[in-house]
Amino acid sequence: DGTIDLVFTATNQSGQTSLYYILNNNNRGLTLSDQLFETNFPIFFNENIHLAHINSDDRPDLLVGKANGAVEYWSNSGTAIPAWQLESNAFLG
Repeated sequence: DGTIDLVFTATNQSGQTSLYYILNNNNRGLTLSDQLFETNFPIFFNENIHLAHINSDDRPDLLVGKANGAVEYWSNSGTAIPAWQLESNAFLG
């Protein structure tokens, strides 16, 4: 929707990391609702995540660097709430 949201990762005691986000409800400042959304896939402590616009639809997509050296590409098909789908588990080979 063109606003800047709060996006962060957090790791639990089992070493599983998730991506969380809180949507900004104000396009002139920062107003965060109390709704916390979590991604539906695990990211482990030694893996990395990067938000980027990959497919030019102006929605933030995800590149996830896996522990085995692979880079996964997750496209964002959501409108108001991001919804990521795995497009490739070996992005750019």
